[in-house]
Parts: sequence; structure tokens; C-alpha cells
Amino acid sequence: MLTVFLSVVALVSLIGGSIVLVLVTYGYLLLAWRRLNPKRNLRRDLLSVAGSLVIDAATAFCFIPPPTVDNDVLKFEASLIGSVSFLLIIGLAVYLLRKPQKS
Repeated sequence: MLTVFLSVVALVSLIGGSIVLVLVTYGYLLLAWRRLNPKRNLRRDLLSVAGSLVIDAATAFCFIPPPTVDNDVLKFEASLIGSVSFLLIIGLAVYLLRKPQKS
């Protein structure tokens, strides 16, 4: 019974981690949109603030443990933060160690 519970916690934290990584991608898209549209106006600023608030709220909701996680909230949070951090570090390492293309 304990192994089933731990596998459910692991599955839920992996799903939460994948959602966080997708939201990080949306954050990068929002920043790229702001950078590619340098002309400041009220519409762009309001959409940027609204987009970042939605991304931040959705990311924060991913860290709320589901009802199946009763006693191991700290383990859930640690596995979620650890898996997301690991994948972000791997992605950053691949980006930094790539060979620049010759034009």
C-alpha cells in the first residue's frame, strides 16, 4: 500500500513539474514578445502585466499539493522543485554548451 501511495505522489509531482516547465516556456514567450515589440504603449503594458500575473498564479497553483498527499507535503514540494530545477539546469547547460552556427 505504501508503494502505491509513493508512486501516486511521484506521478503527481511529475505532472506538476511538467506543467511548471510549460509555464516557464510561456514566460519566455511573453518576454520575447515584449522584446520584439519595443514600442511602448498602454495595451502592450497591460497585456504583459496580465500575462505575467496569469503565469505566476498558475505556477503557484502547481505547488499546492493535491488531496492524495496528506502527510508528505514537504516531500511533494521537494520533489517538484528538485525535478523542475534539474530539468532547467540541464536545458541551460545544453544552451550554453552548444556550438555556435557559422553564418
